[in-house]
Amino acid sequence: MRDFSEFGEYLSEEGHQFLSKWGIKLLGLYEGRMEPSRPNERQFVDAFKSGKCPEGTSEVIWFNIIAINQLIEKCASLESHLENEKLRIKGLVARINN
Repeated sequence: MRDFSEFGEYLSEEGHQFLSKWGIKLLGLYEGRMEPSRPNERQFVDAFKSGKCPEGTSEVIWFNIIAINQLIEKCASLESHLENEKLRIKGLVARINN
């Protein structure tokens, strides 16, 4: 998971406040580093383990954070691929010109 500061432009004010208050705890629950101790924490963990649709506010916001994280990762991967292709083409053009 990316650093939470990288989600800034993608979240509403409610999302920002939620993430600053609950982000570390939910990340620990989501990644399995923390055990759920309350019923709502168990429900949160169960929702993501079972792959069912998010229901509560924390589940919906966390689902969005996961989706945003995946999109950022995919974009970074594609940008890297494009940069590598540009360098490869530049090298080919240089060899043709020589």
